[in-house]
Amino acid sequence: MENPFNPSFGKMPSVFLNRDSLTQRIVNELNRVGSPFQTSLLYGQRGSGKTTLMTEVSNLISRYKK
Repeated sequence: MENPFNPSFGKMPSVFLNRDSLTQRIVNELNRVGSPFQTSLLYGQRGSGKTTLMTEVSNLISRYKK
């Protein structure tokens, strides 16, 4: 089996773990006035999907603003 993970920063991998509830929670907190989560730090080991998660969050926020 070919490894689906590669260093393609922010691109959706061919195998994407469904994190809809986490993504939606982040979007909701970023949009909520006075939320303490408007300033946040996302960290984790290399290749764990931080950039991909935030790309999905960015795409959702862009859709809401239209």
